[in-house]
Amino acid sequence: MSLKVTCTVFIQGYCLVGKPNVAQEMFNQMDSHNAPPDIRTYNVLLDGLCCNGKVEKALMIFEYMRKREMDVSIVTYTIVIQGMCKVGKVEDAFDLFCGD
Repeated sequence: MSLKVTCTVFIQGYCLVGKPNVAQEMFNQMDSHNAPPDIRTYNVLLDGLCCNGKVEKALMIFEYMRKREMDVSIVTYTIVIQGMCKVGKVEDAFDLFCGD
């Protein structure tokens, strides 16, 4: 199993037990361990942040991904839009859906 996959599993696990800050720390260290996060890792982190009420942080990461022109998928958009809706940002979620 690759280090990237292992880190992604741990990131998901930390989010599932309510430790999204620890998950993000691990995510942030992946590059320094020659295991840069891929779209799956980003999606796991975004979902974990949204599920733990950290939608604003997830939106910042999502914008970073878009600015870097990463290949965001329908899965990524679904995670972000659902997270926005959960915290009452339905209009913003709709604008994101319609704007892209």
